[in-house]
Amino acid sequence: MKFPELSAYIKGKLSECGLTEGEASFEMREMLSYVFGKDPLAILLDDSEVDSDSLKRIEGILRERQEGRPLAYITGERNFYGYTFEVNEHTLIPRFETELLCETAINKIRERRYESLLDLCTGSGCIAITLNLETGIRADASDIDGDALLMAQKNARRLGSAVDFIRSDLFQDITGKYDIIVSNPPYISEKDYNSLDRSVRDFEPEKALLAGYDGCDFYRRITEQLKGHMNPGGTVMFEIGYDQGNAVSDMLDKAGFHYIDVIKDYSGFDRIVTGELSDERDDV
Repeated sequence: MKFPELSAYIKGKLSECGLTEGEASFEMREMLSYVFGKDPLAILLDDSEVDSDSLKRIEGILRERQEGRPLAYITGERNFYGYTFEVNEHTLIPRFETELLCETAINKIRERRYESLLDLCTGSGCIAITLNLETGIRADASDIDGDALLMAQKNARRLGSAVDFIRSDLFQDITGKYDIIVSNPPYISEKDYNSLDRSVRDFEPEKALLAGYDGCDFYRRITEQLKGHMNPGGTVMFEIGYDQGNAVSDMLDKAGFHYIDVIKDYSGFDRIVTGELSDERDDV
């Protein structure tokens, strides 16, 4: 089998797992890069025969994938914002949609020249590490799960990031104040959790997904204490579920934030909610 035939074969097998054409193409490229250690574009342009050992590895990965196991847990890694992050069953797999949160935060950090960042519910550390590497901002990141923090620390060391990690239940052990606070907390409702794809529901950590009857438990807890951990003129950014824009916006409004905005993702769904804390100098 030649490489162009292999790519079509992999996509066909992944489509049988219920993936869309776009998802199958993405995972095919991730798989080729992992197995052959090269840029997937170079692999796809190669017209030579695939060696038998590599074919066996790919067949093994496809078997696990057809059993529902996510590709990132099979390979132990996921590309996010141009960086390769290690992941395991203790961490949520970084999603393409979350790159929009990073992109929005990077623009705000550069625009306002922010100097300090807190990432709540950091998981693999992908958000805090990316923001630190892209902007040089001083970054803290927290999570309640010690195993997740071990993975985040490993990613930071491997990628050369200077993020400080804190084990904390949201703000419980956070003492500082920050210019920008970002969070991609659990936000799946009890109703939606049961309808998740089995590759998510059966393999990714429930505590990193489920957030009460309406999926808003973590937003409520965070917004109740948010102002006490933000510098004047600071910004908060949340990743949200597709139907949570109004609810989270209302929470920020009641918490005293201004310039609240809901940003849609590339598929047209509500994805990010942002709000700003007044600069005390503006209130004089």
